[in-house]
Amino acid sequence: VEDLEPGAVLRADVVAGEVLVADRLAGADATGPEARMPPGTRAVAVPAEPGTVPPLSPGDHVDVLAVVAGEASSPRGYVLAERALVVGVEEAAVTVAVPARDAPRVAAALAAGAVVLALAGP
Repeated sequence: VEDLEPGAVLRADVVAGEVLVADRLAGADATGPEARMPPGTRAVAVPAEPGTVPPLSPGDHVDVLAVVAGEASSPRGYVLAERALVVGVEEAAVTVAVPARDAPRVAAALAAGAVVLALAGP
């Protein structure tokens, strides 16, 4: 990478010999989950009670799903955001970076208490 900003931090883990490109770096003032967020995303914390989310680590990708009551006993699920980047994992919540356009829908589903994270494969 040419013209690195002094103090720039990595957005994700890298391997020895990997070529660094500007998209993989965050500004020197970025810390914690913010440093891992891709441009144009918003961080949303999803509550994580034991046994309700798969084992996750920062850098994983998840689908953010809403589950709503359907007819009788058939709940329905909807995709709110696909392949959201996990930027933080705490005991009580998983923080995911979702596209800015999806953040209001995710927030509304969180307010209704109906959000599930599904680990997304490669």
